[in-house]
Amino acid sequence: MVKSNQLFSICFWGFKRAEMFGIPVPRYALVNREFPFQELDYFIEEEDFVEVHGSRFWKPFVEKPVDGEHFSYIYQVL
Repeated sequence: MVKSNQLFSICFWGFKRAEMFGIPVPRYALVNREFPFQELDYFIEEEDFVEVHGSRFWKPFVEKPVDGEHFSYIYQVL
């Protein structure tokens, strides 16, 4: 059994693998940038949400890099 705090330590590819075996994972999206703040046609950021490939994520939420070795960012409505 995976504890909730362990679940967030699983990287994106771990989520994909878990889904293959029917293990529930948090709702997520992948934004693939070559450099910070790169303009992407499938990514929209507004004051109270971001939208990735048409799926909206309402703030607050946590952004975690795919490799998991960088800082995580928490987005909140101001």
